[in-house]
Amino acid sequence: MAEEVSTLVGILETTVTPKEGEPGSVAHWHFEYEKINEEVAHPETLLQFAIKVSKEIDEHLFSEE
Repeated sequence: MAEEVSTLVGILETTVTPKEGEPGSVAHWHFEYEKINEEVAHPETLLQFAIKVSKEIDEHLFSEE
């Protein structure tokens, strides 16, 4: 992937909002990147990374209760 993406701008922005009336929160992930050209595929590995990290954070937070 690194050789296909010219720059990763701001790599990651996360916004977490508590749910109203129930336990837990909603996390929104925002990735910003610039491709070398339009023929380069979308970097799906960033999406998989966000899912993996979200699950690990969730497991950690629930293990402390």
